[in-house]
Amino acid sequence: MNNKELQLVTYEQAKRLKEAGFDWITEHAYIFYNDTDSLKLYGGYMYYSYEKNWFQAPSVCLALKWFRDVKYIYAEITMQLQGADWEFYYYVNPVMPDKPECVYKSYE
Repeated sequence: MNNKELQLVTYEQAKRLKEAGFDWITEHAYIFYNDTDSLKLYGGYMYYSYEKNWFQAPSVCLALKWFRDVKYIYAEITMQLQGADWEFYYYVNPVMPDKPECVYKSYE
């Protein structure tokens, strides 16, 4: 990946976003082909998940923006020093005070 490119969500994250109601048009999509049990990532067009086996693949930044704008959940990417290495985390804090905040490693 080019360092200047935005990281896309993983296939598992794309599936969860669809379950959560993500419906923004994206330039990339994962398409799962049941007949061959294969998964492909497509890009360069505008994708909308109108098929059951299509999953929009937004950038991580766009997915976090969707959480903030649509679900009213505060989310950001942050770094923490772990020993001698920096690790990236997604920080998620629901606006609702009765919900706990969560921190996920970026590869989860």
